[in-house]
Amino acid sequence: MTVELPLKDGGTFGWKVLDLAQLVQHYATHSDLYRTFLRHAVTKYTPPYRGMIHEDEVTPGNMVMNRRKVHGWYFSLEEFGLYIRREDSWIMFGSLMSDFVTSKVLGGFSCVVAALYRAMIFRTQIFRDGIAVDIGGENRL
Repeated sequence: MTVELPLKDGGTFGWKVLDLAQLVQHYATHSDLYRTFLRHAVTKYTPPYRGMIHEDEVTPGNMVMNRRKVHGWYFSLEEFGLYIRREDSWIMFGSLMSDFVTSKVLGGFSCVVAALYRAMIFRTQIFRDGIAVDIGGENRL
């Protein structure tokens, strides 16, 4: 999915983020551990499930090198229960260099968040209609 970000010098930047519906389906198909989290949600809670989005700014490598900071966006389900504490219950679906946000994007970080959430709500299936996910056996999410 492409999220259009307005730039300070005019024009837009087409920021590529992963589609959450396809990403959850991919993890459900290819990760036994993620299927465990989904099965937990199905057996302990009734739909609809509540998606959670988390943003974190990280500095890979040398923390003194500020130009390397990156904003990362992650998705999980509240119904994962205590599994939510595990890093692998969170799926990263977008990242953007911090210095690009502050120096190039008109409106900075708040503009990025607004554009991302607007795109996710209005242009992705997961928040409008939900998704069908095969988690093995007779369980479907």
